[in-house]
Amino acid sequence: MSTENNSLKPWMLVASVAVTAILVGGIIFYGQHKLVREKEEKLFKSERRINSLISEMGRLEIIAQDAINKLNGDLKDDVEEDANSFEEDIDYSNENFGFSLLLPATWEDYQSKERELNFGDDGKANSIDFYFADELPVFNIGFIEKDAWKNIQNLSYYPAQKIGENSKYIFAYSVHKKVNEDLLTRLGDDLKKIIANIKTVDLIDQNISIDDSGSVDDITLEEEDDLDILDPDEDIIPEGEEILE
Repeated sequence: MSTENNSLKPWMLVASVAVTAILVGGIIFYGQHKLVREKEEKLFKSERRINSLISEMGRLEIIAQDAINKLNGDLKDDVEEDANSFEEDIDYSNENFGFSLLLPATWEDYQSKERELNFGDDGKANSIDFYFADELPVFNIGFIEKDAWKNIQNLSYYPAQKIGENSKYIFAYSVHKKVNEDLLTRLGDDLKKIIANIKTVDLIDQNISIDDSGSVDDITLEEEDDLDILDPDEDIIPEGEEILE
């Protein structure tokens, strides 16, 4: 009886070893499988992160390219605007009254018309109305004899500003009474440039500036051809009405 029990023990041992091997193998397999899955999940998350970064980089690249294109476009516009202001200005000259000025290229349809200003007891004066286009008057330059200017400059209904003189006339700038307000606002910078570039012939220039209130301050007297009128950053458009016939 004892001999039979002893003969079974090796089989039991083998079975025990086999079971143990299977359990250990299963545990190892499970552990390895779990590690593989964790690595796959990390790899998947990394790929998603990389794809997200690539997409973000693409979006930023588009934004950067748009900004570069806009900057290049703005620079091109600035260059063209500067070129227009210096190369395509319209040169207006008047030998009768002895002056010239530059009109921006956008004033290509401008008109100039002579008109007599009637000051009643203070006499009359010649002037020129400048139109941006037909039926669109903008400003007037009056040519006032020096003796008459002493009284005319104080007239409340003629808010003109002295912008220079020659041996015969005082040059007086004023906004046209019939100017369209929207047009006047749109042409504000043009008017500053026009007045700043007036030149007179055979004159005693009076360099002036216009303060923030719109009044004219006499600065110096110089014998030269170029009349430096004002600081372009300051307002040159006076309020009030222009004298009519």
